[in-house]
Amino acid sequence: MQGLSFLPKNKTLHNPRRRGHHYWKNETSRCPVFATPIYYYEMCGQMKTMLDRTNPLYGTDYLFRDIYLLAAAAEDDGHAADGAVQGLSGWTACYPKSRLAGVVFCGGVNAVGEIKGNRKLIEAYEMGKNV
Repeated sequence: MQGLSFLPKNKTLHNPRRRGHHYWKNETSRCPVFATPIYYYEMCGQMKTMLDRTNPLYGTDYLFRDIYLLAAAAEDDGHAADGAVQGLSGWTACYPKSRLAGVVFCGGVNAVGEIKGNRKLIEAYEMGKNV
């Protein structure tokens, strides 16, 4: 997770269980992009845990502004990612300088490689080009 860098300068989030390991390093990222599989209509546990561990950012001069979500699920229902969107929106609401700026959800993906050629990949690419 060292690629996620959206802390104020000279700040890091530290995992006290692992000496020298930082969840995020100070860089210049102002636009985090979260990606998650959808399990039981919600973000994966690892993503939720990561969001919970950002609690030390609350009240700091964090750098991130626009936040994006990429999600995929076996379920093809267009609302399958609504729980993850709601969860990330709730987290984003705690940081008033930020906003959930975009979401791309790809349903009907159940196995490795099934997403290849899916039009949602183009949608995600185009969203990224406009950041």
